Amino acid sequence: MTRERLWPTGVLLGLLALVATFTNEPTRYVGDNRFEQYWGPVGRLLRETSLWDGTRGLGRVGEEFWPSSYPVALLRGLGLSAPVSEHLWHAVVLVVAGLGMVALLRVLLGRIGPAAVVAGLLYAFNPFTATFLLPSVLFWNYAIAPWLLVVFLSGVTSPQPWRWAAGFALLAFSAGNADTPGTFFAVLWLAPAAVWLVTVDRSASWRQVAAWLARAAILSLLTCAAAVAKTLLGSDPLAQRLQFTELPERVNETSSWAESWRGLGFWLSYFSDASGASRLPGGAYYYETALGVLVTFVAPVAAAVVLWRSRWRARSLFGGLALLSLAWMVGSYPPEDPTPAGWLLLQAYDAVPGLASLRNTYKAGSGLLMGVSALVGVGVVLATRRLEARGPGWRAVPGVAAVAVVLAVSLPFWNGGLYPERTTFTDVPTYWEQALEHLDARPGSGRVLVLPGTTKTAYRWGEPGDDLFDTYLRRHPNVVSNAFPLSGPESADLVDALEARIAEGSLGTGELAPVLTALGVDRVVVRNDLDWEASEVARPADLDLVREDGALRLERTFGDPGESVTDPDDATFIAGRERSLPPVEVYEVVDAPSDGAPLARAQTAPLVISGDGHAWPLAARAGLLEAGRPVVYSGDLTAAELARALESGSPLVVTDTNRRRLTRIRGAVPTRSHTLSEGQDLDQPAQDLFGTPGSQSVAEFPDATAIDASSSGTRIIGFQPWLRPANAFDGNYTTSWLTGGLEDPIGSYLRVDFREPQTLDRVSLLPFLPSDAGRRVTAVSLHFSDGDPLSVRLDDGGTTDVRFPARTTESLEIRIEDVSRAGTAAVGFREVAIPGVDLSEVIALPDDVVRAAGDDAALRDALATVPVRYLFDRIEGVGAQDEELVLRRAFELVAPRTFTVAGELDLDIATTDLELDRFLSGFRDDGISAHGTTRAQGALENRGLHAIDGDADTAWAAPPREGEALTVGFPTQVVSRVEVTSPADASSTPVDEVTVLVGGREEPLELRAEPGCDPTERACDRSGTLEVPPTRADEVEIRLGGLDAAGAAAGRPARLGEVRISDADGPPVQAAATPGAGACTETALTVDGRPVGIRLAAGDLDRALAGEAVPFAGCEPVDLSAGRHRLTTADAIVDGLTLASGSLPAPRPASEPAVEVVERGAGHLRLRVEGEDPMVVSTGQSYDDGWRAVVDGEDLGPPRSVDTLSSWSLPAGTHLVDLTYAPERTYRGALAATVAGLVLCVALVLRPVLRGRTPPVATDRPS
Repeated sequence: MTRERLWPTGVLLGLLALVATFTNEPTRYVGDNRFEQYWGPVGRLLRETSLWDGTRGLGRVGEEFWPSSYPVALLRGLGLSAPVSEHLWHAVVLVVAGLGMVALLRVLLGRIGPAAVVAGLLYAFNPFTATFLLPSVLFWNYAIAPWLLVVFLSGVTSPQPWRWAAGFALLAFSAGNADTPGTFFAVLWLAPAAVWLVTVDRSASWRQVAAWLARAAILSLLTCAAAVAKTLLGSDPLAQRLQFTELPERVNETSSWAESWRGLGFWLSYFSDASGASRLPGGAYYYETALGVLVTFVAPVAAAVVLWRSRWRARSLFGGLALLSLAWMVGSYPPEDPTPAGWLLLQAYDAVPGLASLRNTYKAGSGLLMGVSALVGVGVVLATRRLEARGPGWRAVPGVAAVAVVLAVSLPFWNGGLYPERTTFTDVPTYWEQALEHLDARPGSGRVLVLPGTTKTAYRWGEPGDDLFDTYLRRHPNVVSNAFPLSGPESADLVDALEARIAEGSLGTGELAPVLTALGVDRVVVRNDLDWEASEVARPADLDLVREDGALRLERTFGDPGESVTDPDDATFIAGRERSLPPVEVYEVVDAPSDGAPLARAQTAPLVISGDGHAWPLAARAGLLEAGRPVVYSGDLTAAELARALESGSPLVVTDTNRRRLTRIRGAVPTRSHTLSEGQDLDQPAQDLFGTPGSQSVAEFPDATAIDASSSGTRIIGFQPWLRPANAFDGNYTTSWLTGGLEDPIGSYLRVDFREPQTLDRVSLLPFLPSDAGRRVTAVSLHFSDGDPLSVRLDDGGTTDVRFPARTTESLEIRIEDVSRAGTAAVGFREVAIPGVDLSEVIALPDDVVRAAGDDAALRDALATVPVRYLFDRIEGVGAQDEELVLRRAFELVAPRTFTVAGELDLDIATTDLELDRFLSGFRDDGISAHGTTRAQGALENRGLHAIDGDADTAWAAPPREGEALTVGFPTQVVSRVEVTSPADASSTPVDEVTVLVGGREEPLELRAEPGCDPTERACDRSGTLEVPPTRADEVEIRLGGLDAAGAAAGRPARLGEVRISDADGPPVQAAATPGAGACTETALTVDGRPVGIRLAAGDLDRALAGEAVPFAGCEPVDLSAGRHRLTTADAIVDGLTLASGSLPAPRPASEPAVEVVERGAGHLRLRVEGEDPMVVSTGQSYDDGWRAVVDGEDLGPPRSVDTLSSWSLPAGTHLVDLTYAPERTYRGALAATVAGLVLCVALVLRPVLRGRTPPVATDRPS
């Protein structure tokens, strides 16, 4: 090889890279950073020419600037398919990396020899590149890192420094802003290189270094102007991503010194997806095979030996690079006890939020691999020289060994393990191409809502990486709920709220249409071919509530029924029904305009909502959006703006939405924490949509400021709010706080910070007792704000009552000290009780309007008379248990008001039999009740009341377990006889014996079949009669004892058909029929501790008992004084509730303005509007205060948010309106600077070539 030429080595690297990428699924596309980058690169590049992106979602700043799309667009332009173009690009990236390492050693050694070739091979093919090649846009910074050192080392001492500085600027441009932290690390290595150049090599002075860096910085500012502008102007979306993504401690959970030293430690490569498949199949070789583990240490150890024994001057450069990079890769490992350097990193992340973008320290790996590769390459040469003395045959041994090591450490490149098979596919199914073509060919600009939404889309035919719609839908923006939103914060929140209602199955009639209208959606796509388990979304059958919504009309379907809809191995009933569904359904939104969100409308007093996007479905359910009234958020308004809105006729709606939560991405969908207290944060700040004090719903506790825990549930899978810390203090034994899933729970804690110091002498502890004899908490320690902790050993199988000398404390911490056995299940507490201390969780509604009224008399006056609605919603969530079982709410009034009550109740399997009995018995005044400890399958028809209704065809049914009990209550009377009957039909487990508890007595009762009954001819029911001495009692308990073994084994319910409790021959205790319409019950709702009666309409009770959600109304208005109030409902009965004061005025009749779109472009819209009444003009896109409106030459300034869109008010008349995204002009200038910089830099680089002069080659530096 010549000293000057790189191409022979490039050919070698190219051949190997092509073999590597094309032996791994050569004809199949692999899910990379962006589907659009390979399937629609030209469209992506066009989108990057503007700052405001209105082609996706509801529009927002498009912060991405990825020059790597240019070569892909070129490959596609040459007619290559997307999969082939992708594999070629991956090969190019590997070649650029390896060739850069070769060029770097050529600069330092003065020639290309075995050392450079070995180093290049090792840098291109190693464990780091095998596990970090995807996404390739992040890998690019690794590829250019050695080239940056090449231009730096060459340029500082070159007679043509501007030429090398231009090369640096072009490399910086190529990185764009796809991975700013990766670019930072690639540039960071110039620092140790500068120190080495001046202090060790002594071939340059600090003045030369500074001068060259200044030149490179000037040219880079030009070439990177567009990328920098997009990064700075798009800082809000970028900051939003940082908030949602992983913490530094999480990233460094696997980055030990040993793992990082061998080029691994990237946390995502150690985990499996939802299906259990490894994220990277090649990773298993490095983690699970002895060869993979051992061979990955060979190169680092060899590099350390060369660093120690070699006299090569540049060894200090590469040793320094490797050590600095290694320390950064390790980061804060171990998370629970980081090194001093790791601790400093964590402090820096906290002190400077922007530094959190560097949390993925694995991206610093280029320095380590450059150091190891160079030292190993030079080590091969040194070993060759040493072995030459033994004879010619030994000369080739080091080189052969080095190649063997390279092949062994990069085995996934050659054995088909580079790409995860589950993420690959050959082509997009024809039915999707047809559906997307149909959607985009429609006239108008209406948006397309895609359901269900997910962040990482996994179809049954493959995983495209992100999704298809950006590529195929150019004229009609797609709206998808996504962890990385394509809309502004308020619009994205509204989309997420709709998705949440659908995911939890709580979307009600009339809730869909108003939201779709506001979003400008005229088509809804239901995709049934998602792998719903891997994508972590609702399965196709669960979307029936969307299909059946009256706002939608099925327009077309695509694909054959059942095509890619279900897992072929799924034999369940529900899967069988899903196989009748087509993979894609397109629904038309009835009466929706085809031009998207209206650009102008008559000005109407808006609905002022205190809450967020989750309030829209509640308002729609309450009929508040029927007239098309626009919506504004109180969190966006000042006190004066609130007063003006209310005085103009705007109703005020206060909701329990806009919860203070922390949202974080885990897997394919975001996970959200439980509702936090005001000012409470977890391991990072909670998100805040408005930033206005009091605009969030927060958790409150009567006697505590906060209840917190070390963690809840299983941390690795994200937040599980149904297992939150407050569950341990809610007085409900069906809820629990759990922690420590898949980890050691020892040391985990539950903490209460009291509102006022409390004097404690007793605590009751009931641990979570798993039904499968799994592990449980057996020992804890109680920690107080001062004094010594108290060690407690818990009793087996029940509540431990802990008593101790009275002590006054500001807090109580319960720390887990021991568990019953090893395992992976979560442990915790069902209930913790502190006598005299109320720790029940209450959700306090936003009080931003009340706070604003405190200093504004006009607003206070308006609030005394304005129509107001309080909307309460019980959150079900998507967990194994409902997030909330009851409504406990606190709200505040500025002035006394009278409210009517309305709501919706839902009796289902989550309703305990005690609560069901209490609710039904509340409609009667006979004082008779009956409830079981549980019901078989939770079914309502198995309720305890059926055992005392006098109907032999009904029964209380329970799981066939001894100890299940039925409790019958009645007005105090004499009891002397108890008769019990148990059906013995084919669907029941006959009960052979029960225990009767009455008046303090406990008596066994044997149940027998009637004499002479032949079980072969008919069912022989069991019955028995217990005579007891006359006893005055108000309660009898029947406890199941002996059960038929065969029935119990089959799992058939045990039933008590009739329980007759009487005094000798007197009438038995029997529940009267529950009254129908008009009867009131006061068991479901209280306000300030006072029962509030509610009634059902005719037939609704029967519907409720059949499992339907039904409406109810208050029996009487509720008068509330000014000040704070507390509302509570019964367990899992009331789903939604409305308190209404004042009638809603109908919107003022007004003529709708005429709108003509004169001009439309990226970040610009020119309209001609004409209206007889005042009007509101809108961009039709997400609210962003960067938009400006100029009307007839007058600047109206920044917009306000109406329906989450940027809007302005206009007087009646004809107007020419220019709507412009102001930062767009800045970006256009930056884009022009980038183009000019590229032209200049290319000219500087090519100038010697065009003049026919070959630049001098670096002088030899012996090793």
